[in-house]
Amino acid sequence: MSQKCPICSIEVNENPRFPRYICNNCESKATDVKGKRVSFGNVDFAGGVDGGYVETNEPYNSDICFVDGKICRVNEGRFGGIYIETLTNLQYELIDSLNELNLENVNIKSLLYEIDNICFDPQLDNEIKDIMNSEFKSDKHIGVQAALLHLVSNLNSNRL
Repeated sequence: MSQKCPICSIEVNENPRFPRYICNNCESKATDVKGKRVSFGNVDFAGGVDGGYVETNEPYNSDICFVDGKICRVNEGRFGGIYIETLTNLQYELIDSLNELNLENVNIKSLLYEIDNICFDPQLDNEIKDIMNSEFKSDKHIGVQAALLHLVSNLNSNRL
């Protein structure tokens, strides 16, 4: 089984943990939403992800970036290093709306894991799309929040 960079289609080392990770060449083209180049690395030997603007060395405090118009998210590798993976538009909308909800008692890491799994779970993908397209068709923003709350309820009911 081979794995390809989802942006340029070059073959990359297979990694089941990060099936949508981008190649080093595409990673070097990462930008913020305004097109300013950003780069990422580990904070120190213990891990953590650190981002910064390439030209100014100022901190970049987001794990979302863009490569050739594709929405991506930075993840920390299991044994160090970082991986940048492409996101679907649905995943991006859900992550982007997280800040607007009061999620005090929610394990955000587990919620992000659930959002990541949308790509691999057709049933979950359909549930989320149904929520967004039915009750809340007139207000997409509320639909996205309702979809997030659905994912939170899945976590709370130990669906994972």
